[in-house]
Amino acid sequence: FKSDPGQLENCREAIKELFENTNMK
Repeated sequence: FKSDPGQLENCREAIKELFENTNMK
C-alpha cells in the first residue's frame, strides 16, 4: 500500500471521525 503523507493523513482523520461517530451511538 503506497500513498502520499497528505492522503494518509486525510484517511486517518476520516477514520478518527468515523470511529468517534460510532462510539457516540
